[in-house]
Amino acid sequence: MEEDVMLSAKEIALLCQLREKEKQVNALVEDITALRAFVPTQPLPAPAVSGQALPPSLLALLTPLLRANPPSGVSSASVITSRVELLQRENDELYGLLKESNIAQLKEEVTMLRQTVAGMDTALRESHDTITSLSSQLSQAQEALISVGNPTSVAAPVSPPTNTTSQPLSNGSAISQTIEVSPASSTKPIPTGPRAQTIKRPPRANLPSQSPISPMTPTINGVGETSTASGLNVRGAATSPVTHELPRRPSPQSRRSRSRSPNVRH
Repeated sequence: MEEDVMLSAKEIALLCQLREKEKQVNALVEDITALRAFVPTQPLPAPAVSGQALPPSLLALLTPLLRANPPSGVSSASVITSRVELLQRENDELYGLLKESNIAQLKEEVTMLRQTVAGMDTALRESHDTITSLSSQLSQAQEALISVGNPTSVAAPVSPPTNTTSQPLSNGSAISQTIEVSPASSTKPIPTGPRAQTIKRPPRANLPSQSPISPMTPTINGVGETSTASGLNVRGAATSPVTHELPRRPSPQSRRSRSRSPNVRH
């Protein structure tokens, strides 16, 4: 800063001297102009033998100008040139410093970015390894589940147990009934058919010895289900009701045989 202040003060002094010199040059130009106007009015002197061509008055005016120092314009130009060169060097130095600082900052940013990229690459590799291990474990677990879900041994089908029951009838006789019990309904009670209703009728003298189909005799179908006189089978499903036939009129021979037997009630 002190050097800059000194240079600025020197420049001010040089400018002041330059203005003074310009004033002197202007004064000399005015004198030359006046002399040029004065010379033609004067008569020409006779040629001198001594070889002096100029008059003594003109020589008196020009002698101090010839002995004077050279003009100061050359020194001021050199000072300005040196000043410009100095400023250019300073500018170059400042630009170099700024460039170096920018380059250093950019280098730091590049280093940080490289470190970040390296960390991200490492994390990506670790995540890829984790995904690979998890996928292998998942495939193993899936294979284990498939092996457990498909057993090698298949149990043989078990035939449903059969239950044989007997149903008493109103006349004291009993028939055997075969009821199939499914595994799903093993816990439920076995259904039984409705019991035949005993109809009390007044005794008759003329009773048939044998009837082809007894009205209270249950019919057994082809699938092993016993149906009673009320039209219901053992399983509880409704079937066609049994038709009761009217007793036929006995023949005279059957009447005689019944009259002889002591067990027949009149």
